[in-house]
Amino acid sequence: MENIKFRQFLKDAYRKNGESFHYWGYISDGFVSPVGKNISDFEGAQYTGIKDDSGREIYEGDIVHHCRLGLCEVIFDRAEFHLRAVFDNRHCGIGSEFVRVIGNIHENIELLGKSNA
Repeated sequence: MENIKFRQFLKDAYRKNGESFHYWGYISDGFVSPVGKNISDFEGAQYTGIKDDSGREIYEGDIVHHCRLGLCEVIFDRAEFHLRAVFDNRHCGIGSEFVRVIGNIHENIELLGKSNA
């Protein structure tokens, strides 16, 4: 079983070395704390426990490309992680096969047909 992890989107002033996220939770046999005031207005996003087909961790709020559904957002609904297709609202379970992380709702909102404004 994977460790329970979360990530928080950092405010611009708190980013270091190009990192946009602070990762916290039970990581490497120890607990890393959330950072509180340094985060944006977005809440923390939980790690799904699944990696994409290139080995990248998939978090709630990631935007992925799925082989059948196309562009999808990773959501947590009814105590489970799901993929929600961007353009037709279809849902499916999440698995690493044929899924590739291409962005997230914080840095790449335009992929969902929305703007930051």
